[in-house]
Amino acid sequence: MMMIKWERRLLLTALLLFGLLVLCASSTMGWKLVEERDFTGTTGDPLDRAEWDVALYDPRNSINIDNNKVRIDAVTSNWVRAISNWTWETNNFTILLDWYPDTGAGGPLIVGTRTNSSGEWRVISYACYAPGYGWHAYRYPNEQSRTYISYSNNLVLDRWYTVNLTFRANLFNITVTQHGTGTVFWSKNNLATDSHEGENVMFLGASRADIYYDNLRIYDLDAKNLPPAWGDIPTIEAVEDVPLTYDFSSHVSDPDGPLAGLSLSSNSPYVTDIDGFNVTFEFPNGVLVATVPLVLRDIRAQVVYDVNFTILPVNDPPEYNGPTTWQATEDVPMIIDLAPYVTDVDNGKGGLEIETDDPFASVDGLILTMTFTEGIEQHTTWLNLTDGMAWVQIRFEFDVDPMNDPPSSAPLGTYTAVEDQASTFNLTPYLSDIDTPVEDLTVIVRHANVHVTGQVLHFQYQQGGFTDMVLIEVTDGNSLVDTNLIVSVEERNDAPIIHTISPKVFTEEETKTIDLRPYIEDEDTPRSGLSLTCEHPAVVGISGFNITMLYLTWEEEHTVNITVHDGLLSAHGSFLVQVQAVNDLPVIISIGDLLPPVTIMIDEDSELWYDIVVEDEDSTVFLFSIDSEWDGVTAHQNGTLQVVAEHGDIGTYNATLSVVDRDEGTATRDITIIVLNVNDPPARPVVTGPANHSSFREGEVINFTVYVDDPDMVLGQVLTVTWTSNISGEIGTGNSVQGTGISRSDLAPGIHRITVVVTDLQYSREAWFELTVLEEEVPDEDDGSDLLTSTTGILILIVAIVVVVVVVVVRFLTSGKEDGDTLTPPSSPPFPPQIRP
Repeated sequence: MMMIKWERRLLLTALLLFGLLVLCASSTMGWKLVEERDFTGTTGDPLDRAEWDVALYDPRNSINIDNNKVRIDAVTSNWVRAISNWTWETNNFTILLDWYPDTGAGGPLIVGTRTNSSGEWRVISYACYAPGYGWHAYRYPNEQSRTYISYSNNLVLDRWYTVNLTFRANLFNITVTQHGTGTVFWSKNNLATDSHEGENVMFLGASRADIYYDNLRIYDLDAKNLPPAWGDIPTIEAVEDVPLTYDFSSHVSDPDGPLAGLSLSSNSPYVTDIDGFNVTFEFPNGVLVATVPLVLRDIRAQVVYDVNFTILPVNDPPEYNGPTTWQATEDVPMIIDLAPYVTDVDNGKGGLEIETDDPFASVDGLILTMTFTEGIEQHTTWLNLTDGMAWVQIRFEFDVDPMNDPPSSAPLGTYTAVEDQASTFNLTPYLSDIDTPVEDLTVIVRHANVHVTGQVLHFQYQQGGFTDMVLIEVTDGNSLVDTNLIVSVEERNDAPIIHTISPKVFTEEETKTIDLRPYIEDEDTPRSGLSLTCEHPAVVGISGFNITMLYLTWEEEHTVNITVHDGLLSAHGSFLVQVQAVNDLPVIISIGDLLPPVTIMIDEDSELWYDIVVEDEDSTVFLFSIDSEWDGVTAHQNGTLQVVAEHGDIGTYNATLSVVDRDEGTATRDITIIVLNVNDPPARPVVTGPANHSSFREGEVINFTVYVDDPDMVLGQVLTVTWTSNISGEIGTGNSVQGTGISRSDLAPGIHRITVVVTDLQYSREAWFELTVLEEEVPDEDDGSDLLTSTTGILILIVAIVVVVVVVVVRFLTSGKEDGDTLTPPSSPPFPPQIRP
């Protein structure tokens, strides 16, 4: 057993050692985490020998920094080019390396200078390298500040610096370049890494006295990077001013990897675009040969290649760089020398010419002459400027100042006007002007009986029978001409004159006469020779100058037109009329279809509705009310009349319906309402005698009495009562007036079911009861005492009594049925009888 246990232990130990061996072997195959260290509280001046241990590591590793704590974890990511997000101080400048785990981009930070003696540093911007994209500079969106204690070592304020780090096998190069000048501020090359605790390590730091600061420790440096290579590129031919795109992918290579890790760049002005290895060039006029440097980069190195070009020139068209708008004068030649404004980079000005087919232009070399005739105010001309092979088109715009010519007028002749009659004469057909449109000419007339609107003369002579001459002036704004118009003024009859008539007020449905004499006159005709007419529907009569009018309804304010005649001429006038409204009372036309006098007949226990039909010329809104001692009639505000007759409301009632319009005009209508009786069935008869199951001897007088009732008896209705027997048939009749009871003594022996039926000839009700008529006994010699005393006789009597009881019970249980309007009595007669009060 002990051997087995030891063998098991040896086996486990071997497996453990094998695992450790595998782990060690795997660690030597890649980079590893050295340690994790918390730097919280290590800031100060100096940094008190705080060792910041970070490492380059395997592509499967990443680095996290949280509150000054550095930790490297194993993850899958792009390979690392620099240490992430950490700083160290070296002789007064700060190095901050940046890392982007998502893109694999990283690079040194471009740091800012110290801004004051207290040691405040301002981070200006930084640059980083991204595989396939090259170096890119970024600027912080705001001035993020960090404070460090530093030493004066020839740094310049408000300058920033680029820190370049280069890694080779066992070597480390650092260069600090001042931005803007390109001056190498500080550099150390080929720094051999010393062996430290069995690791490859490089020390950077500041030494003061005997204290050495171990600010950065880098483990397992990357292998040597071989720079990319250019192949031979022949001289490339291009054409002047024509973009050329060339693919350089076949001329580059990288010993370390695929072309995807390379990028091209150039600061040549001839390079207009770079897309991967496709570079677009464009060479301007005059450039016939050129050398363009292209920079080929991998992640760590760059190689410059000068690409040679020969450029084929092309003939360029001439150019015009002079004014394009000109001011000319009508009928005056304008000479323009275009020589100062034209150029030709290929041929000079000597071979340039101007071509045009403009009818106003003439050309001599580069001399252009423009002459514009009458009426030309604006003009556009096109010129072709050519060197014999190429040409350019030039557009000239000319504003032409006219030379003014005076207007003129044709002879106007003689015009005939009439006294007191307005007339016009249009001068436009007689006027003309070479330079000015006729409609733009101004006509001036200074005359008491003539005025001008535009170029139209308006005549208004108060007297006639003479000839007049009107002086007319015509101007175009610069020059003035005169002309005359002879006017022959004829006499004529003057029309009557109607002066302004004051507004008139009428009252609705009221006749009124107005006198218009104060408003009418005629200088030629006496009033007796004048006549007045008025076509208006409200006019009911005209006498002389008196108009009688009647408005049956209210109308809005309106105008009434009148005409006055003198036998030859007429004058027209008008006056305003205001009609004062008079409220028209409403009229109750009908109650439903019932016309006056209105009588409504309604059965008791029923309801009727009627629409109240009202007419009113002035109103459509009414207030409805009803006045009656009977509460069964109601007028609703929606214009309806409700009549409700309850049970027992039989009789004749009077009501007065009132309708009030919005101006409190009232209309009434008397209404007669007759509530008709509706027949009610009689109550169930109550037999008051004889009692149910009574017994009588044959021949004995039997008094039959019954109590009957009907709501309609108070209205004189008569009820009929009939008595019948199931044995003897009908035994008697009566009524509610003469009496309902009967007496009989001749009923046959036996058990009688007596039925009493009460009817109002529409409805019937009944009741029944039973009585027994005993057969009269005939005495004999044997009175039966022996039978009664015998046992057999007693038994027979008991059986008979039982049979009678059974029959009575069966009939009692099967009584009380009711069919239709025939009412049956209850299971037993109602005793005692109920007496109607």
